[in-house]
Amino acid sequence: MNILRFVFSRTFVKHLIAIASLVVLLVAGVYFYLQVYTAHNDHFDVPDLKGMSIDEVEQALLDTQLNYLIIDSVYNEGAFGTVLDQIPASGSKVKADRVIFLTVNANTHPMKTMNVKVGETLRIAATKLDILGLEFETIYKPDICNNCVLEILYKGKEITDGDKVRRGDKVVLVLGEKGNEFVLVPNLFGMSLDSAKSVLTRASLTVGYPFFDTDIQSEQDSASARIYKQSPSSTSSELRVGSQVDLWLTTKSVDLKSEPNNLDNKGL
Repeated sequence: MNILRFVFSRTFVKHLIAIASLVVLLVAGVYFYLQVYTAHNDHFDVPDLKGMSIDEVEQALLDTQLNYLIIDSVYNEGAFGTVLDQIPASGSKVKADRVIFLTVNANTHPMKTMNVKVGETLRIAATKLDILGLEFETIYKPDICNNCVLEILYKGKEITDGDKVRRGDKVVLVLGEKGNEFVLVPNLFGMSLDSAKSVLTRASLTVGYPFFDTDIQSEQDSASARIYKQSPSSTSSELRVGSQVDLWLTTKSVDLKSEPNNLDNKGL
């Protein structure tokens, strides 16, 4: 009975009204604080900054309480430093001090990694260069591989797979071309097979068939073997570009001071 009498007493009612009033005041205070702190109704329309220079961007944002930050630059047709893209987009409603992220036009094309390899065909090389955004022109020189890439020239210097080139620039592809041109047969007497292959390649010729003497029994013997005979001979002989030269090799001593015992150039 004492509890009921206290609940319905004037003292309890006064305390209850005081607590309720305090809660209402506290909630109202928090609400108005958040309104001020978050600037709930203070929004700005994001202007369209595309195509503007950075000076024009700063002028456009002068009275908006908005900031900007350049986060990327890509090459595109147009004036250097002009805005290509923005986040958030124009027309968006944002609060004060919001940062607008800009992508601007770079001054030069980006660098790309050359992936064309010597020995590839023109068709493959052209496809790769197109993907890289590179222009190219071609020049030809005699070789056993028709339309194969022999060299890649960039700004007058030879480059290889993995070198850096600038997108939009031009490279020169040196391509092989079989034709009616004749070249002198080099003297291969006393050379190893690998050395002979290298010399013949530079002369736009190839190894036809290597004949190993019976004294050659192992890979080590083959590596140490030397050429003592070739067909056709090197004495003023000429062959069409891409032709073959047969070779005879032995591990026996080859006197480099003696005249090479070449086969006659019969039937050629």
